[in-house]
Amino acid sequence: MNATLDNMILKANALIVNPLIILMFSLALVGFLWGVKDYIVNADDQEARAKGTQHMLWGIVGMLIMISTFTIMRLILQSFGLNTGDTQTAVQKVIGG
Repeated sequence: MNATLDNMILKANALIVNPLIILMFSLALVGFLWGVKDYIVNADDQEARAKGTQHMLWGIVGMLIMISTFTIMRLILQSFGLNTGDTQTAVQKVIGG
C-alpha cells in the first residue's frame, strides 16, 4: 500500500473509529449501570426490576458488540500490516507525538 494511504487509514482509525467505539462502549456501560440502579432501587416492584434487567442485558450486549468491533478493526489493520501492536504507540505515531 501507499504510505500516504496507510497514514490516512491509521489517522481515521485513531482519530475517528476508536473514539466512536469508546463513546458507544461508554453509552452501553451507562445503560448497564442505569439498569443496575433500577434493579436495586425498585426491589419491591417486579415490573421495574424487569425493566432494569432488560437495561442490564442490553448494556452487556452493547459492550460485547463494541469489544468485538474493536477486535475486528485491529484484525483488519493487522492483516494489512498497518497496526504496530500498541494502540497508544500507533496514535502517537499518527499525530506526531
